[in-house]
Amino acid sequence: MGTDISRQDVLFEVSDYSGVMVRTTLGYWKKIKTEKHKELTVEYDIVMQVIQTPDEVYRSVQDEFIKLFYRKIQDKYLVVVIKYIGNTGFVVTCYETIKTKRKGEKIWPM
Repeated sequence: MGTDISRQDVLFEVSDYSGVMVRTTLGYWKKIKTEKHKELTVEYDIVMQVIQTPDEVYRSVQDEFIKLFYRKIQDKYLVVVIKYIGNTGFVVTCYETIKTKRKGEKIWPM
């Protein structure tokens, strides 16, 4: 049994700043918005923009396969957390914050 996601379930698939495809499903997006971060005010089109053109990207200190994408949106930062498996990235979560931790190795821009 594979874990392939049906094409019908993919909400978006977009190239990140380095050209790697990142995606999420409609079901997972709903989970982020209704369970993980109910306070999230942005919609997925803004998340896609952050993935494509972040202000900064950091590697997670806890997981070398996770990157945190930061972009200032009005008076807050939107943080999109992406896990990379092979040549594909998957949105783990995203949230808005006033202060950013910015821990880990800065990988973009250099």
